[in-house]
Amino acid sequence: MNPDGTNMIKLTNTIEGENYLPKWSPDGTKILFGSNRYGKSGDFYVMNVDGTNQTDISNHNIYNNSNPNAQYIGTVQETMPSWSADGTKILFQSTKTVEKGGGGWTLYTIGVEY
Repeated sequence: MNPDGTNMIKLTNTIEGENYLPKWSPDGTKILFGSNRYGKSGDFYVMNVDGTNQTDISNHNIYNNSNPNAQYIGTVQETMPSWSADGTKILFQSTKTVEKGGGGWTLYTIGVEY
């Protein structure tokens, strides 16, 4: 983008939902962001800095099958994703334990191999 705001480059083109909380990877080659596209709550995606290769990295068995467009059936909320300093993991908070009799928010990490 130019200093005057012209020539912005649109990185996501989601028909449904919103994309939010973008964060650069430590090496500057990827962007981590949250999305509620397809009516799913709290998915995390990683993409290249040019917007290509958008990959859902947080589908934690809260959908009825492995189809990324499957109906959402869970009540899990996941939010606040953040890169580790070396860029190999994502830290986030989740209510996943509530379904198993636990309480409140719990912290998790997932590995990223991109």
